[in-house]
Amino acid sequence: MTNTAFKNELIALLESGLWFGEWAEKHIAAREKLKMELTCYEVVAINKDDFADRFTEEEIESLTDTDMEAIAEKMSDAYYDNGFWTDLDNCAAQILKNKSINQ
Repeated sequence: MTNTAFKNELIALLESGLWFGEWAEKHIAAREKLKMELTCYEVVAINKDDFADRFTEEEIESLTDTDMEAIAEKMSDAYYDNGFWTDLDNCAAQILKNKSINQ
């Protein structure tokens, strides 16, 4: 939630006439929801060792952090566009299948 969105939410709550306890409860609930929505988990990471069999040592050493970030971003875009959702569904289904939810 941006500062502007938070300020707007606060103003709306204050204008609604809620007592502080009610406002606090709504604020905490909104923050918890936002926290759940923004929790991210790393899917894959790259490092220069990943290039060892593909490029020369000189080429690999020439890659800067900026280069590595650009490669990672391109990889992320490519994976997102080409199979990410299918793999995500398959992996989640496999994990959920192994859980004993209906005991």
